[in-house]
Amino acid sequence: LISLSSSIRVVYDWYLSPLINLSSSISVIYDRKLSPLISLSSSIRVIYDRKLSPLISSSISIRVVYDRKLSSLISSSSSIRVIYDRKLSPLISSSISIRVVYDRKLSSLISSSSSIRVIYDRKLSPLISSSISIRVVYDRKLSSLISSSSSIRVIYDW
Repeated sequence: LISLSSSIRVVYDWYLSPLINLSSSISVIYDRKLSPLISLSSSIRVIYDRKLSPLISSSISIRVVYDRKLSSLISSSSSIRVIYDRKLSPLISSSISIRVVYDRKLSSLISSSSSIRVIYDRKLSPLISSSISIRVVYDRKLSSLISSSSSIRVIYDW
């Protein structure tokens, strides 16, 4: 897992071991099962699931994240945050100037607006804690646990 500095926020899921450590300034994401897929920028935030490939949330100057198993490419713009689960449809959390992310496997098209929308699951009850002007969305196959703040942090539980 990732140990982080200053404004760290730890999310703990009682179903699983701690999945997530978030902070304001992190540099390395490493998945022990997969080779590192991600190169990140200065104030990146990371969601890490030890059983899955890294779920990624990044900010400011986000780069393209590629998942080799689903061959789904997520491209995002300056203030967008993307969380992608390789086994499921993408959970997309974005702010300000968001772009559309398309998952060919679930053929679910998600577009979000400036005050962030989240995707939610009609089958499972939402476990959501959110703040400010955030909306929450689940993944329809999984219960997604979303915690977000003004800088939009998203937590995904597969």
